[in-house]
Amino acid sequence: MVLVPTGVLREYDRPLPEISAEAVKRVSVSLSHTQVPKLADADHVRYSQERDEVALLDHVAHLEQLRRYLAAERSTTNG
Repeated sequence: MVLVPTGVLREYDRPLPEISAEAVKRVSVSLSHTQVPKLADADHVRYSQERDEVALLDHVAHLEQLRRYLAAERSTTNG
């Protein structure tokens, strides 16, 4: 799952080679069995555990675009 390296890096705030295989496995299990299914249940992502695929649903992608736009506007206004 592509989310694993990203999730591990965010959790440990270190380069991936410095993180133990055990820690990577723990994050992988948490993502695939807990976190991503919760996002799917809340209609934020489409998740297929069989195919190991996660995709943002359209409305979530639009919210992310809006969040980035507002952040850029805020930095322009404040900066």
